[in-house]
Amino acid sequence: ERCNSYNKFRLMNKKSFFLGFLFILLITFSLSGSKGIKSNVLEFSNSIKLSFIHFIDEIDFKIQSWFSQKDKIDELNEKVKTLEPLASLSVAYATKLNNFLKDVNLSTYNPNLSLVRAISYANMQNPYKLWLEFNQFDQKKIYGLLYRGYSVGIVKEQYGKALAILQMDSDCKYSVYIGEEKTPGILFGNAPFMYVKYIPLYADISVGDKVITSGFDEIFFEGIEVGTVMEIQKDEIYKMAIVKPFVKVQKADFFYAIDTKK
Repeated sequence: ERCNSYNKFRLMNKKSFFLGFLFILLITFSLSGSKGIKSNVLEFSNSIKLSFIHFIDEIDFKIQSWFSQKDKIDELNEKVKTLEPLASLSVAYATKLNNFLKDVNLSTYNPNLSLVRAISYANMQNPYKLWLEFNQFDQKKIYGLLYRGYSVGIVKEQYGKALAILQMDSDCKYSVYIGEEKTPGILFGNAPFMYVKYIPLYADISVGDKVITSGFDEIFFEGIEVGTVMEIQKDEIYKMAIVKPFVKVQKADFFYAIDTKK
């Protein structure tokens, strides 16, 4: 009996030891497994959070970009509203002129307008000279420059690039008419105004007369508005008119360049 009892006791101890060992293994595995699960869950959660944060950042960036672009789009839409009727007027002018040219058996006239963009000042001390982005620029030509439908200067070559010379600058010169009688003269820039020189003494001009392009120099075609006469001065040979421009260029991005020779 003692032997049987001893064997039973040893068997029970072995079973208990085995069960205990198994229990410890299960606990260890369970704990190690829970750490792995937690790690995986945490990693998965963090990846979701990071993805969400990146998504929010991207949305925020796009929203900010949209608002900044919206202002520019609104500005461009306003310019389109201004430029579309001007383009229509140009076409109407060309059509009317071409009908006249047909009647007198002359070749047709097609004024070519190119949309050009201001890049930067040519000289920071002079706001009246601008480098232009001008894709169809011909270095051999001098172009007229339009802004909001008015004459604002000329475009010519400098260092192989397109340079806008606004009509307030002393280097800007082109031919004009004054008043209803279309008295001819040459416009010179001299900020903050402009001067029309070489006006005959006998010419009947008055303060308030409108100044328009004459087209004699083939820089502009005839009839583009420039400004109004503010004052008239006389010397021994000629009269001179001081002219206030119809429009001043301030922070302009886009212009139209006119090619009358194309």
